[in-house]
Amino acid sequence: MNIGAPLFRGQCKSVRSSGYTFVRGIAEFIDNIILKCDKIAVEIELKPSDDSASFVSISDDNKNGFVDINKEGEENPFNMTHMRAGHSDDDETSEFGIGMKSASINLGEVFTVYTRLEDGNCYVISFDYREMCLITEASKSYEATVFKKITYEEYSKVHKFETGSTIIIKHIRKEIVNVMDNTSLILNDLSRIYDRICKMRETQFTVNGLDIVEQYEPLKDPKCITYNIQTRVSYYTNNDTIVVELPKKVPWLPAKKQDNKCLRFWDGADYINGTTAENIRTFMHENKKDRVLLLFTSTFTMFNGKEKYYPRGCIAAYRASRCYADVICTGLKDENKSPNISKLDYRQRSGNNSHIQSYHEISWQKKCLNSKIGLTFNKNLNADVTNGFTKLLTRIQTDHEFNYTADRSTGKYDILHKHAINEGLVSIQKPKKRKQEEKLKVEEKLTVEEKLLEEKRKLEEKRKLEEKLLEEKRKLEEKRKLEEKRLREEKPAPTPSVEEQLKKFTDDFDELMRSVPAGVLKIKFGDYVSDQCN
Repeated sequence: MNIGAPLFRGQCKSVRSSGYTFVRGIAEFIDNIILKCDKIAVEIELKPSDDSASFVSISDDNKNGFVDINKEGEENPFNMTHMRAGHSDDDETSEFGIGMKSASINLGEVFTVYTRLEDGNCYVISFDYREMCLITEASKSYEATVFKKITYEEYSKVHKFETGSTIIIKHIRKEIVNVMDNTSLILNDLSRIYDRICKMRETQFTVNGLDIVEQYEPLKDPKCITYNIQTRVSYYTNNDTIVVELPKKVPWLPAKKQDNKCLRFWDGADYINGTTAENIRTFMHENKKDRVLLLFTSTFTMFNGKEKYYPRGCIAAYRASRCYADVICTGLKDENKSPNISKLDYRQRSGNNSHIQSYHEISWQKKCLNSKIGLTFNKNLNADVTNGFTKLLTRIQTDHEFNYTADRSTGKYDILHKHAINEGLVSIQKPKKRKQEEKLKVEEKLTVEEKLLEEKRKLEEKRKLEEKLLEEKRKLEEKRKLEEKRLREEKPAPTPSVEEQLKKFTDDFDELMRSVPAGVLKIKFGDYVSDQCN
């Protein structure tokens, strides 16, 4: 039975649903070369309305170029299943061997590489994924669209350095470009990912001609170092055992409140009691060749002097100085809106912000820990992975944060503040009044937009209140008028005087006489009265 290989178009569709972002795609190419060159230049042109004019290029000065480009089959670096010894080398960032191809398929439609090998020969290789999807013969559908040897002059027209390679992705897919992707954001994200490597190796790294931005490192800040706490996690690959070396002393806490049991075995759910430190050290010595180390370091940034620097208790993650998870510390609310770098926090947060000034960092070197921490092939760190190792990291994060608090109403904060005074980080300040402090916290939490909305809401409430007052005034006025009308209706008519009564009767009598028919004796009331009187 001949099952056969899948066509490229099927693979293409599958790869393009693997969760890459624009910057993560670029990072795949940089990961392959960052530790082997002195210069990297990234050029980006994004035009959402015209994908034919959009491109990204990555150039380096690695003197070896794309080694094995002339080899056949799986040994060729452009083979979809290419694997090499370096993918298991802990000194290299690349691990799975499929990153470069997957990234190029996700980013655009045409993938082209110009490279110069150590022997001086220059080549160009290109893959047009649109054409490859039309080929119906499986084996041929993976072949390069163009592969040929070129002159140095042709190579130098595209490549800006004397040696190395230039990768060009054209016809950038609209689906991969986020509305937030712009030169400023891309520069900032690539700076966060590669700043430490570039500083360590003195690599020149530019994005559209701009140098990457140096990043702030709290663990190295003199105003934070005094609050550093570190737990060392040793994983032994030969027997899947974990030993935890807890901090020996927290400088600002009383000695009686600290646990002197610094060495512990971890069973996947909790620390194992009953094993002596001597026995654990013996185990560590006997298995030192199989030891893989991870460092979990934390600090408190309350007194670093930086305005609105809020790590929010998140964890920065570095393997071999390459960042896989980071925190943006620009406001009280979580503003890590960039989709290109993972956010890592193992704890379920309440809304009191007591650990808004707590910063954590994990760092490791060996690739065998990647899967345990949740690092995927597309360089995304999955914080939802739950296993014995991540449970340990959660426990360490919780234990470290027990030593910090940003809540100024607590005694623990008083101890932290006193330590800052003793270390000369801050001057002695009078404690703020509680009401004034709470008011300042509320004001800090409101962004500009929220303040405007709050002002608008207050104005609307004021307007409604004024309308309500006017309505009540109108009702009172109506009630007063009704009451006056009622009183007027109920008031008895005044009794007429004798003169008024006599005049009325006289008028009525005279009127009666005028109605008597002719021929009948008529008299006036006045005459009648006179006769009666006489």
